[in-house]
Amino acid sequence: MADPQFRTWVRARDLTPIVRFLLTHTELRQTQVGAVLGGLRQGTISKINSGALRVQDRRTLEHALARFQEEPLPSQVSAPAPREPLTGENPTWGEPGALACLDTALAHQPTRRSAMATAGSALVMGWALADTPSTGSVADPPVSDALCEQMAELVDAIRMADAQGGASAALRASVRPQLEFLRRLLDEAAVTPAQRRQLMSITADLTGLAGWMAVDAGDTDAQQLLTAGLRLAHAAQDPLLGAGIISYLAVHAYSQGQGQEAALMASTALHRVQGLASPRVECLLWIRQARGHSASGDELRARTAVEQAQRAFAQGPREDDPRWLYWIDEGEVACQSGTVLLETGHPEQALAQIDRALLGYSPAHRRNQASAQVRAAKTLIGMGEPEEASVRAHRVLDQITDLNSGRTTKQVRDLLAQLSPHRDLTDVAEVFDRARPLLEPAP
Repeated sequence: MADPQFRTWVRARDLTPIVRFLLTHTELRQTQVGAVLGGLRQGTISKINSGALRVQDRRTLEHALARFQEEPLPSQVSAPAPREPLTGENPTWGEPGALACLDTALAHQPTRRSAMATAGSALVMGWALADTPSTGSVADPPVSDALCEQMAELVDAIRMADAQGGASAALRASVRPQLEFLRRLLDEAAVTPAQRRQLMSITADLTGLAGWMAVDAGDTDAQQLLTAGLRLAHAAQDPLLGAGIISYLAVHAYSQGQGQEAALMASTALHRVQGLASPRVECLLWIRQARGHSASGDELRARTAVEQAQRAFAQGPREDDPRWLYWIDEGEVACQSGTVLLETGHPEQALAQIDRALLGYSPAHRRNQASAQVRAAKTLIGMGEPEEASVRAHRVLDQITDLNSGRTTKQVRDLLAQLSPHRDLTDVAEVFDRARPLLEPAP
């Protein structure tokens, strides 16, 4: 979707082909296109699309195209004085803007307004349509290829530690000095263009991973880290990594009840990497669309996306699958399929898929197993079987011993809230006795 023609339309300030492109090549509806284009009304978008309206007012055009341009519109009239830009708001998509976004994230001073300014499908649309940055040339490098590879392996080690034990405070704290080291290399070291691109990609990967761990831990800087990671991935000319980071943004969105936003982000990412993505990457992005649609109550789109995910997964792994995609396995596809069935009102089918997932998950990935058991227990409650749900709840409590995952802990608390009306049953009461520490307020 990074169409050069789109950039031509932006430079020509012509909203008509832009509106038609967005309605045709994405799943954006007219109201969402209006939101992307500076808040234009749905009726205005409809008139532009039909050709009944051609926007020529310079101020309206400037506001509508602000997300897609790096310079203000030329104007023959005096413009109002520019306001002070917010930290992290509308930086360019090149390397300087990406590194500035990382610096903001490392400063660890997120604001609600700046996070909201960079959040959601508009951010992803900007990523999908941004020009590919150029790579400059530099002098002979003191940085070795071996160091670059060692940094990539370190990111993988952190990733696996998160998968096996959750995003503990100690693990999250270990990321910051590594990011600062990579930032200094990018700032101060002489590297070849290939090494610089690799270091940018490693930095993007680690920043996106830090954002995911912040999502898992419930930290407030998750959005800022994921935004920085996405911009760094673009600067590294790594659209597949960008799509992977968008998958984290989609989880963050549908977990907060923004299902349509999550589905739109995943759909945009899938369009952007068509022809580049392996079947497993496509599977991931279809899964995210499915969860977004099911969270928003769109069963038809959700089930269609699940079918597409299953077809992509059935094509098997490939040698060019990204390193960060290790967790897309039979268990994950089955669990996400079961979750969609659960959220769309098909509990018996959901339970069969979730039990299949539990057989397919790696035993080392306790967080995934715990989440699946939570979903199984919720399904059984919905089927009127609280005693069976309590058996699953005990298995969840087994899995989360020493697991550092705020997101999983919240899922368990939600499960206990659903079990609470059945506390008069002995089996359920035993679950609450065992889970008492989870219900006590934090000191």
